[in-house]
Amino acid sequence: MLRGAPLPSEYTGMNVERAPGMAANPDRRAANPDRHAANPDRRAANPDRHAANPDHHRVEGKGGARVTEEELRAWGCRVGREARPPLFIGLRGPLGAGKSVFARAVARGAGVEGTLPSPTFNLVFRYALPDGRSVIHADLFRIGAAAELAGIGWEELLGDEGAIVLVEWCGRAGDGLPRDRWEIRLGFVPGAAGLRGVEVERCGGPGRLPWPG
Repeated sequence: MLRGAPLPSEYTGMNVERAPGMAANPDRRAANPDRHAANPDRRAANPDRHAANPDHHRVEGKGGARVTEEELRAWGCRVGREARPPLFIGLRGPLGAGKSVFARAVARGAGVEGTLPSPTFNLVFRYALPDGRSVIHADLFRIGAAAELAGIGWEELLGDEGAIVLVEWCGRAGDGLPRDRWEIRLGFVPGAAGLRGVEVERCGGPGRLPWPG
């Protein structure tokens, strides 16, 4: 059971408490003011989607949640069932924190069957669904610089209006991230091996992100 202060009304069904080691950092953007800046070259192609983003903020306003792996997987399945594209979800956090667990659960919830290999070496996997949607699972761990994104069809990936896009290690895209997106940061909880800390940030005006509960 998750405990703590309730989320805003649009995210009823899950209560949160600050997870040790996952505290909010109000100075993070100040330390790197260009992290969420727009890319003027990409903005020219789509001025609304890639405009400067004044709305980047934590959904909760502070703190985070603690979830078990089972809860993380159940949340991902719900996202896959209920989310409507276009939806971009960037996943952050250290190795083993649960980024792939969540991404695969979203794909399963959306209806993807069969093997779901890790995209660490292939970088991008695309799964077409019978209802016309698609799930795109990308892993940027092997991307050394944002300039390399063109080689994996990054602009085409962002331009797919029928896709739920999940990107592990999304920070490596730099300014190439879309204006409208969700970011989920997963982390380890000291002294609680079976739990993961979760922080969610809404950037711009992405579609609704179903919440666990």
